[in-house]
Amino acid sequence: GHVTGVQTCALPIYKVKGDRGGLTNYGITKAGMSEYLGRPATAEDISNVTPQTARDIMTKNYYTKLGLHDYDPRTAVLAMDAAINQGPSWTRQALQQTGGDYDKLLQARMDRYAKGSKKFKAGWSNRMQQLGDYIDTLPYGGED
Repeated sequence: GHVTGVQTCALPIYKVKGDRGGLTNYGITKAGMSEYLGRPATAEDISNVTPQTARDIMTKNYYTKLGLHDYDPRTAVLAMDAAINQGPSWTRQALQQTGGDYDKLLQARMDRYAKGSKKFKAGWSNRMQQLGDYIDTLPYGGED
């Protein structure tokens, strides 16, 4: 099947004080780039990330590793975004705990955000609203 929801935004390279993700470009962190390259990534590696490289990394590091092709499109997109934002370990555990149920996974993410830093709450709320708007356009079944 095709990779549903591997979307990137045109964001400049940045580091936000208090954000544990560190140096990031097109949603790709140093840790994610290191995993993709199989070696420690440099700041130059991060600055050279293109939108296509970001899609490739997200597909390899998250979509494929988490087996998201086995889920319905709505759950796959929600889980993909969770893997990018909460990390693949949290997402794998959440998928197991919720049985891959879309509504339960959504609630698990909202619960996680509720316990998080007040500094990022408005951004997280906006992210989830935009994601929900996109997911509402997707089919409910597991069709490709």
